[in-house]
Formats: sequence, structure tokens, C-alpha cells
Amino acid sequence: TVAKSAVHLARQSQAKAIVVLSFSGSMAKRVSKAKPTQPIFAITPNDFVYRRLTLNFGVRPLLMGEFANSEDAIAQIDCMLQ
Repeated sequence: TVAKSAVHLARQSQAKAIVVLSFSGSMAKRVSKAKPTQPIFAITPNDFVYRRLTLNFGVRPLLMGEFANSEDAIAQIDCMLQ
């Protein structure tokens, strides 16, 4: 439900991309199954998950270092996507 809602909102708002922070890759896979028109940036600190996500439709995995809290993660993601 969360993945489908994210894709629906991205379509309605004409977002340029969908960003998913994922440790296991499962949420990025769920978003991918909804076949959004926007690219999906799946950000993970896990190298194994990073490699596995390359096999999913529309997913562009990005490897991110460990982070202390959500604010730190958002700051790192913002820098990665600019």
C-alpha cells in the first residue's frame, strides 16, 4: 500500500523521481512493481542490496555510507542527488 501510494503521489505531483531509503531492498522492489514513469533512486548502505537492486525495473541504486540519524541520511541523500 505504501509503495503504490508513493507511485500514485509521484504521478499526481509530476515528481521528477522517487527516492527510497532501503536497508533490505524490499520497498524499492515494491515501488518498482508499480511501474512508475519516474526513475526510482534506491539508496542503501548495503553493498549486497545495492548489487541486487540493479535487477529491478526503473531502479537506480546508490550506495550510501552509514548514518547516525534521519537528518544525517537526508543531508547525504540531498548531496548525492544534486
